[in-house]
Amino acid sequence: MVIFLFYGLKLFVTSCVNDFKDVKGDLAAGIRTLPACMGENLTKKILIIIILGLHGVMAYAVIFQVIRNEWILLFYSLVITTLFLLVYSSSFEKNSVFIFRRMREIVIYWESAISLGVRVCIAG
Repeated sequence: MVIFLFYGLKLFVTSCVNDFKDVKGDLAAGIRTLPACMGENLTKKILIIIILGLHGVMAYAVIFQVIRNEWILLFYSLVITTLFLLVYSSSFEKNSVFIFRRMREIVIYWESAISLGVRVCIAG
């Protein structure tokens, strides 16, 4: 159940982050996404609160051995997602610097693979 909660809320956050890329288009088309309805900044604050609460629950689950000890994966997920939400702006999508243009895709689509790679490197 705890793992389902983790991945379910991560999926929700991911879908909201994907909505940042075209807020103006969503508004013009009448699509009511969180960033379109609440604004980018408020949506990012809500998502950060969700991420922090979610990782708090996961830390509790690890401490009390409800789930396996995967501190590396949880820490990486917390840091990368939170930092991303703090610095990301929809203007990054049109930035001339490649890393800024692709930041959303790297964080969303590659987070699992990168975190597993970090785990393998650190764990031996």
